[in-house]
Amino acid sequence: MLVSAALAAAPLQLTLERSVVRSVSEGERTVERLEAAPKTAEPGDLLEERLRVVNTTQGTLSNVRLDLPLPTAEVAGNNTRLATYLAGTATPATHRWTLEFSYNGGKTFAAEPLYKTITVLEGGKNVQKRVKVAPEEYTHARWTVKSIAPKETLIFGLRARVR
Repeated sequence: MLVSAALAAAPLQLTLERSVVRSVSEGERTVERLEAAPKTAEPGDLLEERLRVVNTTQGTLSNVRLDLPLPTAEVAGNNTRLATYLAGTATPATHRWTLEFSYNGGKTFAAEPLYKTITVLEGGKNVQKRVKVAPEEYTHARWTVKSIAPKETLIFGLRARVR
């Protein structure tokens, strides 16, 4: 499991769980089932990751930053592929924590919508334009928790599709 450097030194117990989401027919309706993620994934598989965070101390922890890179999945042929974030599936921000994303490998984070500056050629000149970043381009999610009480457990998660 990859976590931020600040988090690695914190008195937290972290457990990352990965599942594959399967749609199963039950009579006239279709339901989702979570299955243990296999060692290799197929392009198109829907992955769900859950980060379980437990404050193992006797004190309240403040401003805890939890960085979760989008999953990579080993697919047939030993290729490692990045899975793309499925918009709207991350544990949403609340009064207790914020949610931000990165599109540049975790260098910078911001709340949605994300924007980036690109250079395009217009009329023979390079012009910089500010464009919206598609959720499929996100590389990391970050939750910043205002406080975690002693022995409290929180769960954060998201879904991503294997490319």
